[in-house]
Amino acid sequence: MNVVGDFKVRNSEEMAYGFINEKHKDIAMAVISTVATFLFGEFNLVMQYLFAANIIDIFTGIGRTSRYETIGSRIFFEGIRKKIGFWVLVFIANMVDVAIIGTGEFTKTAVIMMLLGVEGASILENIVAWGVEAPGFLSKYLAQVKEQTGNNGSAPPMEQANKKDNNKESE
Repeated sequence: MNVVGDFKVRNSEEMAYGFINEKHKDIAMAVISTVATFLFGEFNLVMQYLFAANIIDIFTGIGRTSRYETIGSRIFFEGIRKKIGFWVLVFIANMVDVAIIGTGEFTKTAVIMMLLGVEGASILENIVAWGVEAPGFLSKYLAQVKEQTGNNGSAPPMEQANKKDNNKESE
């Protein structure tokens, strides 16, 4: 520790919290990024957009809720649970790409693009509730995405999807 006037100047090792120093932080970050890369594959541009859309949706949802009612933890945690489900889908899509297809990121990218549409529809609903007017073409496109994925942002149950396919074939 150096003393400069009345101030004590600490080096980086002395500034570390407790027994954790920069070396430990670097090791922890390496482990976390290795596990994340194994689970989700490369953190490419579409994944960055999905992550950003998740954050924006959370904040616009909080803004929407706070305008009309108090923010309930139940509603908030339902949204967080939905976002966790999105990332589980990304993991499954990455697993399909790696284990079954063997190359590329086609499935993962397709799933993320669908999830971006769902998140876009949710963000649009939130900001329209604030009183912001959205362009008609954007509302129409995102409404189509929402309709195709179900009202809650998920695909319809397999039985329901199969029933629709069977009805189309019989016509």
